[in-house]
Amino acid sequence: MIFQKKEICEIKKVLNFSRMFFVLFSVIVVFSSCIHNVKPDPEILEVKSIPPLKAINTEVVIINDQQKVKEDHLFFSAGAHSWTGNLHQYTDKAIAVLKDALQKRNIKVKPDAEKKLKLSILKAETDCHFILKYESNLIMKVETGNGIAVEIKAHQNTTSQWEITWANEQAIRYAVIDILKNDKIIGYLKE
Repeated sequence: MIFQKKEICEIKKVLNFSRMFFVLFSVIVVFSSCIHNVKPDPEILEVKSIPPLKAINTEVVIINDQQKVKEDHLFFSAGAHSWTGNLHQYTDKAIAVLKDALQKRNIKVKPDAEKKLKLSILKAETDCHFILKYESNLIMKVETGNGIAVEIKAHQNTTSQWEITWANEQAIRYAVIDILKNDKIIGYLKE
């Protein structure tokens, strides 16, 4: 097949335009960023997943003790994407799950109760291990009214960076279950 000069010039123009488009598109993709603000909304616990809490006949108040009220926290970053969230809001969600779980086990949660549980999510991060394995790690501090402090660690794995919010929500749920299994906390509530 023989091309004429005019046709060759047209082909070169199309190739040059294609290269320019590819370079421009690549630059836009590399330098554009996207911030995902994670607002967890963990599901409440089913009764069967809540440990039995026998011999606890008390009322309790649950306090959000997370001091970083307005700061956003970076949970995960992958390329141009970042996942951020507010640890105070995360702690509020953990409190809601814990309150519901306690009430399902007939423990009253009241704002003026004598027994106190102060919660604070200290860390919530997601790490990428290998290809397509993300692990959301959470550390929650629980302090009782008599000064007993316990750090609860929980994690959840996922294979998709788009499920990071879900993994964080699951870690919150697991942390609440671990609170209700902790001998020191249960011992305090039984006093």
